[in-house]
Amino acid sequence: RYHYLLQPNISIMKKSMALRCLLIFVLMAHGAYSFFPNTLVEVFSVAPGSQTHKDITKNAILQVALRFFQEVSSPNGNVLSLNTFQSKEFSADDLFVAYYDNKVSVKNFKKAMDEVEDANAYTDFSPITKNDAVHHFDNEQIRASNQLILISRNETLAFIRAENYALARKRLGEICHTLQDFYSHSNWIELGNRKIHPELAQPGKEISSVAKEDQPTCTNCYGGLECINNNIGNLLTTGYYGSVKKPAGKCSHGGIMDTSQYTSATGGINKDGVSSIWSPHRKLHQVAAQLALNATIS
Repeated sequence: RYHYLLQPNISIMKKSMALRCLLIFVLMAHGAYSFFPNTLVEVFSVAPGSQTHKDITKNAILQVALRFFQEVSSPNGNVLSLNTFQSKEFSADDLFVAYYDNKVSVKNFKKAMDEVEDANAYTDFSPITKNDAVHHFDNEQIRASNQLILISRNETLAFIRAENYALARKRLGEICHTLQDFYSHSNWIELGNRKIHPELAQPGKEISSVAKEDQPTCTNCYGGLECINNNIGNLLTTGYYGSVKKPAGKCSHGGIMDTSQYTSATGGINKDGVSSIWSPHRKLHQVAAQLALNATIS
């Protein structure tokens, strides 16, 4: 196990670093439709170039690990400078070479990363979660989804205290999936926001300005698969999906697999990929992916 190398430092770290340390602890202890879950689905869905859940989660883990290695010295006394890998893509291998001077294997860290990423992607396939609106911020289940994130966060902490790191990584991946879906399935970006939601996943805070069931949030989408300016009002909403009964005037998730898109309001608002076949608001996909990444890091 490599996590013991970090223990002497963690005990004296500032509280602002606590969650960062937590993630590293989970990753270093080995034993180890939304954004497309993985690259294979992305390609076969005719949407190459889309940011997948696995892409976002992997990038977030690497960024958090980099920040940790910039603040906590290695057993050899190394602390990465703030300019390390600045404006440059890097891998887990690059990170470990720079921090540990080739004296610690990256194998278990990469295995732990894969476990978190796979748990994230599996949320779209698991018979328990794939059709559960709360796990995907669908059907205007905004507050329930936020509550799920907070509960799952506490479960993750409990697993870590019990040294059950495999379950902690699994739950962490599931949390990341739900959190990331918010930015693709809601109208947060369409409302003009370009920063992460300040109340989302924050203990003790309630998400405000949420549309009520009788408040219309979309107009009908005309002219094909791609929808432009079909959101109305300034309240937060998420799209309805599938056979669920959708109130009139509500937004749908959209895309060719969503049967709810044919009832008022027609069309959809999801930003899961770069193809209008799957994502009526495809032009906002990269913005949604970036905010999902920022939220996962924070």
